[in-house]
Amino acid sequence: YAWSLLSQPAGGTAVLSNPSAVNPTITATVAGDYVVQLIVNDGLADSAPDTVVIAAAAPADLSVRAYLARQPALGEYVGVWFYLTNNGPSTATGMTVSIPAPPGLRYHSGAWAAGAFDGATWLVPGPLASGSEYWITFNYYVETPGTKELTARVVGSDQVDPVATNNAATLVITPNANADLRVSLFGPPTGTIAPG
Repeated sequence: YAWSLLSQPAGGTAVLSNPSAVNPTITATVAGDYVVQLIVNDGLADSAPDTVVIAAAAPADLSVRAYLARQPALGEYVGVWFYLTNNGPSTATGMTVSIPAPPGLRYHSGAWAAGAFDGATWLVPGPLASGSEYWITFNYYVETPGTKELTARVVGSDQVDPVATNNAATLVITPNANADLRVSLFGPPTGTIAPG
C-alpha cells in the first residue's frame, strides 16, 4: 500500500498516520477538501492510482461545565446546572449531551435553554454560535446515602470537535446522612428538667 496526501486546504497541517498501512488515518486540521491517493502493488506491478476526496467540516470545540449550589441532605432535592459552550471557531449544530442519573439520584424536574431532555439525554439542534452557551438545570431527589457522580458528556455534534478533553463535567454529590434528624418522645418526662 502506498497512500499519499495530494492536497489539503490552505493552512492545513494534516498528515497520514502511516502511508504504508492498510487503513491509515488522517486528522483534518482545517475545514475543506483533502485529496488522498492510493496505489497498491501485487508484487509485480503498481496499480493505477485511485483517489478519494474527504470533505472536512469546520470544527466547533464544545465544552461542558457544571455547578452545584450546595451538598444536599439525604431525602431532599438537589439542584444542579450544566452549561454547554461553543468555543468555536464555527457554529455548532446537532449536539447530543448524555446526562444519565447515577443510582440513588432520581430525576424530578428540569428546565433548559434549548432542545429537549428525556431524563438522560439532552438533544440540542442548535445553532449554537461560537462564543455562546446553552444551560440546563435539574432537580434530583436524593434516595440513598453515599457519594454519587453526575456527569454531563458531549457525545455527538454535526461538526468535528478538535478538543475532546473538555467535553465532560462531573459533579460529586455527597448527601449528608446526618441531616435527617428526628426527636421522638416515647413517654411523658418525669422529674424536673433544668435549663442548660
